[in-house]
Amino acid sequence: MKRRPLLIAALLTLPALLSACVPAPLRTQPGSALTLSARLDDALKVADGEYRRPGPAQLQVDAGLPGSSLYALLLPDQRLAAAPAQLLTPRASGEQSATFDLPPEVGFTQVFVVGSPRPLTFPALGSSVGQLSEALRVATADLPAGSWNVTTQVYRVGDYGQLKVLSSPPDANVYLGGTYRGRTPLDLSAVPAGDVALRIERQNYAPLTRTVTVLPDQTVEVKVALRPQPAVGHLTVQSSLPAQVQVRGSRELDNREVRGPAPLSADLPAGDYALTVTPLGSALKAAWLGLSVTRNQTINVSCAPEGEQLVCRTQ
Repeated sequence: MKRRPLLIAALLTLPALLSACVPAPLRTQPGSALTLSARLDDALKVADGEYRRPGPAQLQVDAGLPGSSLYALLLPDQRLAAAPAQLLTPRASGEQSATFDLPPEVGFTQVFVVGSPRPLTFPALGSSVGQLSEALRVATADLPAGSWNVTTQVYRVGDYGQLKVLSSPPDANVYLGGTYRGRTPLDLSAVPAGDVALRIERQNYAPLTRTVTVLPDQTVEVKVALRPQPAVGHLTVQSSLPAQVQVRGSRELDNREVRGPAPLSADLPAGDYALTVTPLGSALKAAWLGLSVTRNQTINVSCAPEGEQLVCRTQ
Protein backbone atom coordinates (compact mmCIF):
# COMPACT_ATOMS: atom_id res chain seq x y z
CA MET A 1 0.00 0.00 0.00
CA LYS A 2 1.44 3.38 -0.99
CA ARG A 3 1.79 6.13 1.55
CA ARG A 4 2.30 9.84 1.13
CA PRO A 5 5.81 11.27 1.55
CA LEU A 6 4.81 13.01 4.76
CA LEU A 7 4.15 9.65 6.42
CA ILE A 8 7.68 9.37 7.89
CA ALA A 9 7.28 12.63 9.81
CA ALA A 10 3.87 11.46 11.00
CA LEU A 11 5.38 8.22 12.28
CA LEU A 12 7.64 10.19 14.59
CA THR A 13 4.86 12.26 16.15
CA LEU A 14 1.66 10.19 16.11
CA PRO A 15 2.60 7.78 18.94
CA ALA A 16 3.13 10.74 21.28
CA LEU A 17 -0.16 12.29 20.18
CA LEU A 18 -2.06 9.02 20.64
CA SER A 19 -0.75 8.53 24.16
CA ALA A 20 -1.33 12.16 25.17
CA CYS A 21 -4.86 12.72 23.81
CA VAL A 22 -6.68 10.14 25.92
CA PRO A 23 -9.33 10.55 28.65
CA ALA A 24 -8.19 10.87 32.26
CA PRO A 25 -8.98 7.27 33.37
CA LEU A 26 -6.52 5.92 30.77
CA ARG A 27 -3.68 8.20 31.84
CA THR A 28 -1.12 7.63 34.58
CA GLN A 29 -2.93 8.54 37.81
CA PRO A 30 -1.24 11.40 39.70
CA GLY A 31 -0.31 10.58 43.29
CA SER A 32 -0.99 6.86 42.96
CA ALA A 33 0.78 4.60 45.44
CA LEU A 34 1.08 1.96 42.70
CA THR A 35 3.83 2.53 40.15
CA LEU A 36 3.91 0.67 36.85
CA SER A 37 6.49 0.19 34.10
CA ALA A 38 6.04 -1.70 30.83
CA ARG A 39 8.37 -2.67 28.00
CA LEU A 40 7.86 -4.41 24.68
CA ASP A 41 10.18 -7.11 23.41
CA ASP A 42 12.73 -5.93 20.84
CA ALA A 43 12.89 -8.94 18.50
CA LEU A 44 11.27 -7.15 15.52
CA LYS A 45 11.97 -3.57 16.59
CA VAL A 46 13.31 -1.23 13.89
CA ALA A 47 13.11 2.08 15.80
CA ASP A 48 11.45 3.49 18.91
CA GLY A 49 7.80 2.47 18.69
CA GLU A 50 8.31 0.85 15.25
CA TYR A 51 8.12 -2.90 14.55
CA ARG A 52 8.13 -5.18 11.55
CA ARG A 53 5.22 -7.56 11.07
CA PRO A 54 3.83 -9.32 13.06
CA GLY A 55 4.95 -6.87 15.77
CA PRO A 56 6.11 -7.35 19.36
CA ALA A 57 5.16 -10.71 20.79
CA GLN A 58 5.31 -9.89 24.49
CA LEU A 59 4.82 -7.11 26.98
CA GLN A 60 6.68 -7.24 30.30
CA VAL A 61 5.10 -5.30 33.19
CA ASP A 62 6.57 -4.48 36.60
CA ALA A 63 4.51 -3.15 39.50
CA GLY A 64 5.75 -1.16 42.48
CA LEU A 65 3.54 -3.01 44.99
CA PRO A 66 3.53 -6.79 45.51
CA GLY A 67 0.33 -8.70 44.90
CA SER A 68 -1.04 -6.23 42.33
CA SER A 69 -3.56 -7.44 39.78
CA LEU A 70 -2.33 -6.54 36.27
CA TYR A 71 -4.30 -6.23 33.02
CA ALA A 72 -3.52 -5.08 29.47
CA LEU A 73 -6.22 -3.35 27.44
CA LEU A 74 -5.21 -3.50 23.76
CA LEU A 75 -6.83 -1.12 21.25
CA PRO A 76 -6.03 -1.85 17.56
CA ASP A 77 -5.65 0.85 14.89
CA GLN A 78 -9.21 2.10 14.42
CA ARG A 79 -8.32 3.80 11.13
CA LEU A 80 -7.83 0.39 9.53
CA ALA A 81 -10.89 -1.37 10.99
CA ALA A 82 -13.25 -0.72 13.91
CA ALA A 83 -11.98 -3.76 15.81
CA PRO A 84 -12.98 -4.11 19.48
CA ALA A 85 -10.44 -3.65 22.23
CA GLN A 86 -9.06 -6.79 23.84
CA LEU A 87 -8.63 -7.57 27.52
CA LEU A 88 -5.37 -9.45 27.98
CA THR A 89 -4.51 -11.41 31.08
CA PRO A 90 -0.96 -12.38 31.98
CA ARG A 91 0.57 -15.51 30.52
CA ALA A 92 2.90 -15.60 33.50
CA SER A 93 3.01 -13.52 36.66
CA GLY A 94 5.15 -13.10 39.74
CA GLU A 95 4.79 -11.19 42.98
CA GLN A 96 5.41 -7.82 41.23
CA SER A 97 5.58 -8.62 37.51
CA ALA A 98 3.62 -10.11 34.64
CA THR A 99 4.19 -11.13 31.02
CA PHE A 100 1.47 -10.61 28.41
CA ASP A 101 1.32 -12.27 24.99
CA LEU A 102 0.43 -9.72 22.31
CA PRO A 103 -1.61 -10.64 19.21
CA PRO A 104 -0.29 -9.76 15.72
CA GLU A 105 -1.45 -6.29 14.71
CA VAL A 106 -0.98 -3.83 11.83
CA GLY A 107 -0.83 -0.07 12.14
CA PHE A 108 -0.80 1.86 15.41
CA THR A 109 -1.71 -0.07 18.54
CA GLN A 110 -2.30 1.33 22.02
CA VAL A 111 -1.89 -0.86 25.09
CA PHE A 112 -3.11 0.48 28.42
CA VAL A 113 -1.65 -1.49 31.32
CA VAL A 114 -3.80 -1.34 34.46
CA GLY A 115 -2.57 -2.16 37.94
CA SER A 116 -4.99 -2.65 40.82
CA PRO A 117 -4.70 -3.72 44.48
CA ARG A 118 -7.40 -6.34 43.83
CA PRO A 119 -8.92 -8.17 40.81
CA LEU A 120 -11.12 -6.08 38.50
CA THR A 121 -14.24 -6.95 36.52
CA PHE A 122 -14.48 -5.15 33.17
CA PRO A 123 -17.65 -4.50 31.19
CA ALA A 124 -17.55 -4.58 27.38
CA LEU A 125 -14.49 -2.59 26.27
CA GLY A 126 -15.91 -1.21 23.02
CA SER A 127 -13.84 -0.16 20.02
CA SER A 128 -12.78 3.42 20.80
CA VAL A 129 -10.64 5.24 23.32
CA GLY A 130 -13.76 6.81 24.84
CA GLN A 131 -15.52 3.47 25.30
CA LEU A 132 -12.36 1.92 26.72
CA SER A 133 -12.03 4.79 29.17
CA GLU A 134 -15.62 4.34 30.33
CA ALA A 135 -15.07 0.59 30.83
CA LEU A 136 -12.02 1.28 33.00
CA ARG A 137 -13.93 3.91 34.98
CA VAL A 138 -16.66 1.37 35.75
CA ALA A 139 -14.12 -1.35 36.67
CA THR A 140 -12.29 0.91 39.14
CA ALA A 141 -15.32 2.80 40.51
CA ASP A 142 -15.13 1.06 43.91
CA LEU A 143 -11.38 1.44 44.37
CA PRO A 144 -10.00 4.12 46.70
CA ALA A 145 -8.47 7.09 44.93
CA GLY A 146 -4.74 6.65 44.39
CA SER A 147 -4.83 2.88 44.80
CA TRP A 148 -4.70 1.94 41.09
CA ASN A 149 -2.73 3.17 38.11
CA VAL A 150 -2.22 3.02 34.33
CA THR A 151 0.79 3.08 32.02
CA THR A 152 0.67 3.15 28.22
CA GLN A 153 2.62 1.63 25.34
CA VAL A 154 2.02 2.84 21.76
CA TYR A 155 3.63 1.15 18.78
CA ARG A 156 3.26 0.75 15.04
CA VAL A 157 3.56 -2.47 13.05
CA GLY A 158 4.14 -2.33 9.31
CA ASP A 159 6.22 -3.29 6.28
CA TYR A 160 9.76 -2.01 5.80
CA GLY A 161 12.31 -2.01 3.04
CA GLN A 162 15.81 -0.68 2.41
CA LEU A 163 17.18 2.25 0.40
CA LYS A 164 20.64 2.49 -1.14
CA VAL A 165 21.38 6.08 -2.19
CA LEU A 166 24.29 6.89 -4.53
CA SER A 167 25.19 10.28 -5.96
CA SER A 168 27.68 11.68 -8.44
CA PRO A 169 29.65 13.38 -7.01
CA PRO A 170 29.43 11.52 -3.66
CA ASP A 171 29.38 12.98 -0.14
CA ALA A 172 25.99 14.61 -0.61
CA ASN A 173 23.50 15.14 2.23
CA VAL A 174 20.45 12.86 2.19
CA TYR A 175 17.10 13.85 3.69
CA LEU A 176 14.27 11.34 3.98
CA GLY A 177 10.84 12.82 4.63
CA GLY A 178 12.58 16.06 5.66
CA THR A 179 14.87 14.32 8.19
CA TYR A 180 18.64 14.23 7.69
CA ARG A 181 19.84 10.63 7.40
CA GLY A 182 23.51 10.86 6.36
CA ARG A 183 25.79 11.33 3.34
CA THR A 184 26.15 9.38 0.11
CA PRO A 185 26.89 6.58 -0.50
CA LEU A 186 24.25 5.69 2.08
CA ASP A 187 22.42 2.49 3.01
CA LEU A 188 19.14 3.03 4.87
CA SER A 189 17.46 0.07 6.53
CA ALA A 190 13.99 -0.14 8.05
CA VAL A 191 12.38 2.47 5.79
CA PRO A 192 8.55 2.30 5.91
CA ALA A 193 7.21 0.75 2.72
CA GLY A 194 5.42 3.10 0.34
CA ASP A 195 6.20 6.47 -1.21
CA VAL A 196 8.85 8.55 0.55
CA ALA A 197 10.27 12.00 -0.26
CA LEU A 198 14.03 11.85 -0.88
CA ARG A 199 16.08 15.06 -1.07
CA ILE A 200 19.80 15.16 -1.92
CA GLU A 201 21.92 18.28 -1.41
CA ARG A 202 25.58 19.16 -1.96
CA GLN A 203 27.30 22.52 -1.81
CA ASN A 204 27.70 24.18 -5.24
CA TYR A 205 25.17 21.75 -6.77
CA ALA A 206 21.46 22.10 -7.42
CA PRO A 207 19.39 20.17 -4.83
CA LEU A 208 17.44 17.20 -6.15
CA THR A 209 14.09 15.90 -4.86
CA ARG A 210 12.47 12.60 -5.79
CA THR A 211 9.55 10.49 -4.65
CA VAL A 212 10.76 6.92 -4.22
CA THR A 213 8.59 3.85 -3.73
CA VAL A 214 10.04 1.60 -1.03
CA LEU A 215 9.08 -2.06 -1.42
CA PRO A 216 8.57 -4.41 1.55
CA ASP A 217 11.63 -6.53 2.36
CA GLN A 218 13.49 -5.28 -0.74
CA THR A 219 16.39 -2.90 -1.38
CA VAL A 220 15.66 -0.02 -3.76
CA GLU A 221 18.77 1.60 -5.25
CA VAL A 222 18.64 5.28 -6.14
CA LYS A 223 21.40 6.80 -8.30
CA VAL A 224 21.45 10.53 -9.00
CA ALA A 225 23.78 12.83 -10.94
CA LEU A 226 23.85 16.26 -9.32
CA ARG A 227 24.02 19.31 -11.58
CA PRO A 228 26.64 21.96 -10.77
CA GLN A 229 25.08 25.21 -9.63
CA PRO A 230 27.26 28.33 -9.97
CA ALA A 231 27.63 30.55 -6.96
CA VAL A 232 25.48 33.64 -7.48
CA GLY A 233 24.97 36.84 -5.50
CA HIS A 234 22.78 39.89 -6.01
CA LEU A 235 23.58 43.59 -6.51
CA THR A 236 21.28 46.61 -6.26
CA VAL A 237 22.41 50.17 -7.05
CA GLN A 238 20.40 53.27 -6.07
CA SER A 239 21.25 56.89 -6.89
CA SER A 240 19.71 60.15 -5.69
CA LEU A 241 20.55 61.61 -9.15
CA PRO A 242 19.88 60.15 -12.59
CA ALA A 243 22.92 58.00 -13.36
CA GLN A 244 24.26 55.28 -15.64
CA VAL A 245 25.58 52.13 -13.92
CA GLN A 246 28.35 49.89 -15.24
CA VAL A 247 29.38 46.68 -13.47
CA ARG A 248 32.46 45.01 -14.98
CA GLY A 249 33.82 41.65 -13.82
CA SER A 250 37.42 40.62 -13.34
CA ARG A 251 39.42 38.75 -15.96
CA GLU A 252 38.48 35.46 -14.27
CA LEU A 253 34.85 36.30 -15.10
CA ASP A 254 35.69 36.91 -18.77
CA ASN A 255 35.20 40.65 -18.23
CA ARG A 256 31.47 40.09 -17.68
CA GLU A 257 29.61 43.40 -17.82
CA VAL A 258 26.20 44.70 -16.77
CA ARG A 259 24.97 48.15 -17.83
CA GLY A 260 21.82 50.14 -17.16
CA PRO A 261 20.30 53.20 -15.53
CA ALA A 262 19.94 53.52 -11.78
CA PRO A 263 18.18 51.99 -10.00
CA LEU A 264 19.76 48.74 -11.17
CA SER A 265 19.21 45.21 -9.87
CA ALA A 266 21.18 42.21 -11.14
CA ASP A 267 22.22 38.66 -10.22
CA LEU A 268 25.98 38.20 -10.58
CA PRO A 269 28.26 35.15 -10.46
CA ALA A 270 30.48 35.17 -7.40
CA GLY A 271 33.71 37.12 -7.98
CA ASP A 272 35.29 40.58 -8.03
CA TYR A 273 33.70 43.50 -9.85
CA ALA A 274 34.37 47.18 -10.58
CA LEU A 275 31.31 49.39 -10.19
CA THR A 276 31.16 52.75 -11.99
CA VAL A 277 28.20 55.10 -11.55
CA THR A 278 28.19 58.14 -13.89
CA PRO A 279 25.80 61.05 -13.22
CA LEU A 280 23.62 62.07 -16.18
CA GLY A 281 23.21 65.76 -17.02
CA SER A 282 25.56 66.80 -14.24
CA ALA A 283 29.17 67.96 -13.94
CA LEU A 284 29.75 65.69 -10.95
CA LYS A 285 32.56 63.19 -11.28
CA ALA A 286 31.65 59.54 -11.62
CA ALA A 287 31.86 57.22 -8.60
CA TRP A 288 33.95 54.03 -8.59
CA LEU A 289 33.69 51.15 -6.16
CA GLY A 290 35.33 47.72 -5.97
CA LEU A 291 33.01 44.84 -5.00
CA SER A 292 33.42 41.17 -4.11
CA VAL A 293 30.25 39.12 -4.62
CA THR A 294 29.84 35.79 -2.80
CA ARG A 295 27.23 33.01 -2.97
CA ASN A 296 23.72 34.07 -1.85
CA GLN A 297 25.02 37.51 -0.81
CA THR A 298 23.01 40.65 -1.52
CA ILE A 299 25.00 43.89 -1.88
CA ASN A 300 23.08 47.16 -1.73
CA VAL A 301 24.85 50.27 -3.04
CA SER A 302 23.55 53.80 -2.49
CA CYS A 303 24.96 56.82 -4.36
CA ALA A 304 24.61 60.56 -3.61
CA PRO A 305 26.55 63.75 -4.42
CA GLU A 306 29.26 64.88 -2.02
CA GLY A 307 30.98 68.11 -3.10
CA GLU A 308 32.01 67.82 -6.75
CA GLN A 309 31.69 64.05 -6.93
CA LEU A 310 29.08 61.33 -6.81
CA VAL A 311 29.96 59.00 -3.95
CA CYS A 312 28.69 55.41 -3.66
CA ARG A 313 28.69 53.31 -0.50
CA THR A 314 27.54 49.82 0.36
CA GLN A 315 24.76 49.48 2.93
